[in-house]
Amino acid sequence: MIKFFRKIRYDLMEKNNAGKYLKYAFGEIVLVVIGILIAIWINGTYNDYKDIKVETTILQKLIADIEADYEHIVEIEDYYSRHLKNLQGAKYAFFKNNNDSIIKYIKRGYSGAQLQDINPRTSTYDEMINSGKLYNLSNENLTDLCIDYYEMLEENTYEIRQSRVEYRNINFSSEMNEYWLLYLDIRESDQNVDDLLESFVADKNSTAYKTMKQSTGYGEMLINDFSKNLTEIKEANLNLQEKLKKEVATKK
Repeated sequence: MIKFFRKIRYDLMEKNNAGKYLKYAFGEIVLVVIGILIAIWINGTYNDYKDIKVETTILQKLIADIEADYEHIVEIEDYYSRHLKNLQGAKYAFFKNNNDSIIKYIKRGYSGAQLQDINPRTSTYDEMINSGKLYNLSNENLTDLCIDYYEMLEENTYEIRQSRVEYRNINFSSEMNEYWLLYLDIRESDQNVDDLLESFVADKNSTAYKTMKQSTGYGEMLINDFSKNLTEIKEANLNLQEKLKKEVATKK
């Protein structure tokens, strides 16, 4: 092809046909420019394809992480639902001074408020943050949704750990020593367990009894609050899953 154009150029030069030569030269320049533009377009299209493929892969990994979070959230939600009923029953028993119900509560294994961490999978999100991919998503709305979701998880984790410390300061304080000593006796003593428990719950003015009553009410409040938090996190999780899956579908 190059030889062909070169021959035309030489023929025009030999014939001293300047007008036709200039037209030919201009046409050749136009062809070169068109060729360059096509090459740039092809290269850009290929790079766009690679970027879309990379973004799709990382979004699919993010979806897998968020789906795993959802399963764990549901497990904690179910646990809180069962535990809340137990604490509500105990709180009511303390309020009514129902010794038999309080003894049954203790026998089932008094544990107070067991607060659960979600422990989300953040490996993909961390990778997106560190590489800058989070802020280069083609859909900027997804960036905001991801940030909001993981900030919600981080805030929940912080509140859980703070509340756990505060609750343990009550539940395992020196005021509860009498109960924990009783707990050891129940586990290790040959004495009649019911007699030990009846003696404990009969003394309504003991520090341990009052602290356990307070701990039960406080525990119920904590579990109730964190159950509501889980509902909000679960909704945010499902919303993000939906948006991510729609985005991936548009790239296929």
